[in-house]
Amino acid sequence: MSMKNLCFHIGYSVLGGVDYGSEISLINLCRELSKFYNIVVFSLNLPEKEKIIDGFLVHRNAVFFEEYIKNNVVDFLVISRYLYPFLYHDLSHHNVKKIILWSHDVGFQSAFEGKQMRDMGKHFLKNIEDKISTIVCLTDFHADFMKRYYETKISFKTIGHGVNEMNDNSINKVKHRFIYTS
Repeated sequence: MSMKNLCFHIGYSVLGGVDYGSEISLINLCRELSKFYNIVVFSLNLPEKEKIIDGFLVHRNAVFFEEYIKNNVVDFLVISRYLYPFLYHDLSHHNVKKIILWSHDVGFQSAFEGKQMRDMGKHFLKNIEDKISTIVCLTDFHADFMKRYYETKISFKTIGHGVNEMNDNSINKVKHRFIYTS
């Protein structure tokens, strides 16, 4: 039986250089999901056409994204952080079965070609919400905030962050403590 195709579109982010929390999370998530899915990650800022990360993860330049979706069924497309892929790509293609937005931040990144959408893309999201199956957030608090702010009918799911927590067990963790940096 062939595996389903899962694509991530990570906007202007690039994997495999200096990776931070969200990028590390994506690589860890892909590592686990690659047991069940064929995975390709697309990024607009990748300087080359394609590279392989950690020997298993195909990372392609997003200029090849539309060609990919015309030639492959994409069972799940996860758009990470950015709303601009809805402007930059034709996502109405019948080969894209389900679109999921994955928010790592307080709101969506609404930058596109050097300009910002107003209100973190709130009004733009209203215009595209029928194309989106689910919005994924890191915490219930985060999901509740985004539901209120974006006033959308899209369903929300919480998955947590895929960053491997500190390996140093000598550090005492404080229960219910949250430290946020971005």
